[in-house]
Amino acid sequence: MDTPLYIAVIYMLLLGMGTGLFVTPNASSIVISAPPERRGVASSMRTISFNLGFAISLNLAILVMTQFIPYSIASKLITEDYSGIVDDIARDLQNLSVALSQTFKVQSIIMAVAMIFSISRSMRD
Repeated sequence: MDTPLYIAVIYMLLLGMGTGLFVTPNASSIVISAPPERRGVASSMRTISFNLGFAISLNLAILVMTQFIPYSIASKLITEDYSGIVDDIARDLQNLSVALSQTFKVQSIIMAVAMIFSISRSMRD
């Protein structure tokens, strides 16, 4: 892994800022839109949906990736078990690049559709 530390820090900062800019206002609008006696339920439903989305997105990423690289390599990448796959990855680096690119494209489309629903909800309010 040859990525410089400062690049990893920059990407983590961008992810954290993006998440913070979206999750906090989204959570507030969901909880505030519920009647006061139901705000606990609304908050827990939002949290369950958020966690379920993370779990499903990981499975979707693996599903898309395995269309371009063998499942054995994808599963070892996810579990951080790099034994025996370094040579396979070096041989198949182009396919890994395509797999990651396609995974990001599919999940970007899903997020764009979700943004449309989120924006339409805020326009109605």
